[in-house]
Amino acid sequence: MCGHGGLAKGYSGELLFTWNDKMDTRPVKMRIKQTYLSVKVDFSTDESISKSINAAIDYIDNDPCLIYLYRNEPDSNLREISPIHYGHAKFDLSNGTDELMGSYFTDRKTVGTINVNAVKMTTIAIDKVRYNKDGK
Repeated sequence: MCGHGGLAKGYSGELLFTWNDKMDTRPVKMRIKQTYLSVKVDFSTDESISKSINAAIDYIDNDPCLIYLYRNEPDSNLREISPIHYGHAKFDLSNGTDELMGSYFTDRKTVGTINVNAVKMTTIAIDKVRYNKDGK
């Protein structure tokens, strides 16, 4: 596996962010695809979809991390106030891969934290990622 095994999962959680001097939270879903040579991350909220451009498992101060650059595409009806933008995210993997905590920033000056937990994926689609915690 690429760097640190076991990341190929679905995740669900919360995004805490600051944008335009306002702090807010939003529910998020994340899907990580991992092969021997690559890692890809899809991330969605009720307003947008992000896809990794470049992702890797690396070590910072001897701690494994998932680090990736992404392109975020807001829903078309929101593009006037939230244009397509790019960002960077980093998740700490030192406590395993069932609960991920990370941080991110974007080129539009959004900053925040992301906390997600692994969940069973029942249906996978780029724009609608559905998860079922009890496996049904």
